[in-house]
Amino acid sequence: KVADLTLTQLRTWRDSLVSRDKENPEVERRSKDTANRILTAMKAALNFVYSDEAHGIKSDKAWGKALKGFKDVARAREHHFSEAEALTLIDKAREQNPYFADLLEAAFHTGARYGELTRLSVKHFNAARSELSIPGGKTGARTTFLTREGVAFFETLAEGKQPGDVLIPYTEDGARWEKSYQQRPMKRALKAAKLPTEASFYAMRHTVVSRAIERGMPLTLIAGNLGTSLRMIEK
Repeated sequence: KVADLTLTQLRTWRDSLVSRDKENPEVERRSKDTANRILTAMKAALNFVYSDEAHGIKSDKAWGKALKGFKDVARAREHHFSEAEALTLIDKAREQNPYFADLLEAAFHTGARYGELTRLSVKHFNAARSELSIPGGKTGARTTFLTREGVAFFETLAEGKQPGDVLIPYTEDGARWEKSYQQRPMKRALKAAKLPTEASFYAMRHTVVSRAIERGMPLTLIAGNLGTSLRMIEK
């Protein structure tokens, strides 16, 4: 029962989530990082039942401030690809799943987050102004300016569609991509392209930043296009 849990029990459970490899300390760091995320979810669940007095749980001492995660184990998502690698990844994805390849290529031209791309409709693309309106995301709505090749790509996606149609569909019938739908096709494409399979869809965003800097784009414009801060771009 939740009311019977002790701090010692929960610490033992937390520690049991950790894997170790004497030859590779990164295994332990990654597993501790994962354990912290699981611990956060567990504490949220315990706090939820504790908040209802009907459950008769008198104290949250066992999992409150005393139950902490592991320190200094989180790492930024550092993977990014060269332009050639990104294009190879898109090509390999197109051999497996053309709809996912379109999603990847959209990320390559915009640097937009997965969730932002999945919410796009045809009406958000303005070819005449070379713009893509991101309707909402982590940092709110914004306008992303496209290169000529980006405009050409989105013109292909929008061709023959109505303004309210999904711009980057998941299937032929125009369904939208949902949460986590990108993970499996991403792994398959990475493997086919012989790139690190632990890389995520987010790596394409890092690639766009590097590519824009190499092409001489002002940092303020990059930050505005991607909906992030100058500090994050510099980092």
